[in-house]
Amino acid sequence: MKNGMFLPDEVDPNEVMIKYGEPEDYVDPLELLAPRGNAMVEDARHNTFFLFSEHWEEYTVSEVSDVTMRFRLAEKYKGIFMRDVSDDSDDDGDTYDDYRVVVDLEWSTGKINDYGKKRGWLIVCELISPFHDGAIAEAGDNKALIREAYVVNERFFSCVKAAPARLQTRPLKSQAEAFPEGNRGGGGGP
Repeated sequence: MKNGMFLPDEVDPNEVMIKYGEPEDYVDPLELLAPRGNAMVEDARHNTFFLFSEHWEEYTVSEVSDVTMRFRLAEKYKGIFMRDVSDDSDDDGDTYDDYRVVVDLEWSTGKINDYGKKRGWLIVCELISPFHDGAIAEAGDNKALIREAYVVNERFFSCVKAAPARLQTRPLKSQAEAFPEGNRGGGGGP
């Protein structure tokens, strides 16, 4: 043994088998919980992004005391792409077709109607290349010019769904796809 590690020629696997009995099978722990084909296990394996607010997302209390919630939200949302297209009903006459990626979270400064008239986390999205090379170059080091905060609501999820599938790094699932029987499940529904 050198530095607490066995060298390859120091251990005879046949001898160890005789000493300890049956060979040990290495099994995927998720496989023990539920056999392959279980939708929730498969979603965990593939890091599926759910196109709805999950039940645990409602429990944000405050920016200071919720570091765990911030981490969980960042794990869910960071790296997700979206396409935000202006509605024809915009009164200001400005039209836009923005391709963005989620880069961060920020705590809202005011109360938000979609959060039950209380404060909460906003999703910070940044314009992406090659769709917005001009705006990105013009912004230079001032990231505030190419970033925008979004509320987590149905509009945000529709923007994520509108992004080209080739941009997404994770599979997407709507609530109907995640829970086809109509039940919300114990750990994934809103």
